[in-house]
Order: sequence, then structure tokens, then C-alpha cells
Amino acid sequence: MEAYQFRPDVFTAVVEAIALIRNSKRDVVTFFRGAGLEHPRLAEYERQIRTDRASLRKIEMAHTLLKVVNEMSGNHGLKVRREVLKGIVDFNNFDSIYQDKRLAAKGAVAKARELIDEKDAFTRMQQERDAERSQRLARQNAELEREKQRASKREDIKSRLYKLFTMQDEYERGKTFEVLLNDWCNFEEILVRESFRITGNRNNRTVEQVDGVIEVKGQIYVVEAKWWKNLLGPKDVAQHVMGVLTRGDGRGLFIANPGFTEAAIVEVGLALTHRIIVLGTTEELYKVMATNHTLTQWIVDKANAAVGERNPFKPYRGISEPD
Repeated sequence: MEAYQFRPDVFTAVVEAIALIRNSKRDVVTFFRGAGLEHPRLAEYERQIRTDRASLRKIEMAHTLLKVVNEMSGNHGLKVRREVLKGIVDFNNFDSIYQDKRLAAKGAVAKARELIDEKDAFTRMQQERDAERSQRLARQNAELEREKQRASKREDIKSRLYKLFTMQDEYERGKTFEVLLNDWCNFEEILVRESFRITGNRNNRTVEQVDGVIEVKGQIYVVEAKWWKNLLGPKDVAQHVMGVLTRGDGRGLFIANPGFTEAAIVEVGLALTHRIIVLGTTEELYKVMATNHTLTQWIVDKANAAVGERNPFKPYRGISEPD
């Protein structure tokens, strides 16, 4: 805390006002006691008033005692300073002042009030700036905390995705992949209309089969995902293509592990004349996470390639996310 709380001009004005509105030296002591000051200097002044009154001057007493008040720290010091200023600002009993001092007292009090009001205005502005700064820091800290939490959630999704490639139980892997895709969409605030359902290898147990529907950048995508041992052929993608074609203006997103045969890619490419359908692999999802890109970015880039290049399966290179 700073040693001096009053500006020099305020300090001088308050000293002069106290000396003028207090008729006697004892009144100066009483003024500071009334403001809450407790200090040995007060007792010393009282002793001098009794024994050597002529050696004291009110303005010097006010200066010394206000200096003591100004150097006080903590809440008590703040309270005493406020009471001192209040005693000046609220003073209006000028009739009690000796007549020859009355005009000077009015001028001194007016000057002190003006400077105190100015100081209070400055203090309010400073407090407003401090409050604004505190709010800004709070927003920044909150944003940092949100980013920290997002980074943690994304790291969890990444870890779970990577773990899928080591899982041997096809059924458990399919169910885990289904939950992961839902969580990933929710993380990126992609609207999920229906739950994803994943199919396992056609030669083994089959996981529940239901399409998912998501909304990305205002476009509706019918989603299907399969985690098989072999590349998917034309017959394996045909049902998805027909499902998309019967869904109004919906687009298609087919995610497969390990991928698609050339014949399957050609089959989907032919359907692009009627509807946008994109093909992706779990390996690409791995790359999306590894390069800190987003699922949204991946889907949009895939769709752009399908529209602009008539290519439903262009390898993902992680270009910048469109506005």
C-alpha cells in the first residue's frame, strides 16, 4: 500500500479547511478523534494545550495529524481517511466560526470539496478501469480453462480412436467406434439426428446396422460406417447409395476400414450426378486427429472434392477449414 493516500493538493486543502473550521486547538484534536484516529500524538497535543498552548498553531497540528492519518494502512486507515474527508465535505455550520474567519473558511471548504470531488471522480474511473481489467482477465481465464478442457476431451477422443486399431474383438470394436463417432460429433457440435451404428465384418458377427444422420455446415449427411477385414466392393456400398438417393437432398458419408475397392469408388462416382456422396477411411480419421484438424474440416474438404473434382474418395490432405 502506498504511504500517502491523498494527492498533495488535496492534502493541503484539507489541512487549511480543518484549521479554519475548528475554532480552537482542542477542537482540532477533537476533530481527528471523532474521525477515529488513535495515536500518541493526540495525547501529546492535549498535554501541550494544557501547559503551553501558545507554542501550538492549528494549521501545524492539522498538518501533522493528517500526515499520521495519511500513513495509516489497512481498512482502519481507510475508514479514518474517509471520516476526515466526510467532516470537510459535510460541514455547513459556518455560523459557529469566528466572524473574521468565516469567509476564509467557506472558501477553504469549497476548494477542498472541489478537489475531493475531482479525486473521487478519478478514483471512480480507476475503479472502473480496474473492474474492466478484472472482468477481462476473468474472461481470459475462463477461455483458457475452456480451451484446456477442450484439449483434454479431444485428447481422450484421439486416444480412444487409436486404441480401436489394436482391438481384436470385432463386436466390441464396432460398439466402441459407434460411441466414439457420436462423442466426436458432439465435441465439434455437429448435430446428430440419429445414432451411428456400425457393422462388423460380413464373415463374422454383425454389429447393429442403422444409419446415422448428421448436419455439417447446413448440409445433411446420411452416415454409414463399417469396420471389416477386407476392402468394400460395389455391392457393399450399393445399399448406402440407394439410401442416400431416397433421402431428399441429403448427402452421403461412408466410412470404412480398411477402405474401398476401385470398383466401389467408381460405383459411387457414378452416383455423384444425382447426389453428393463421399467415402472415407478410419486411417483418414487417424490422420485428422494426428494433424489436429477437425472432423468438420475433413467432411467439408471431402464434399468439396466430390463437387468440384467429381471424386468421392480424394485422399485427405488437411487443407484449411472454409469459413
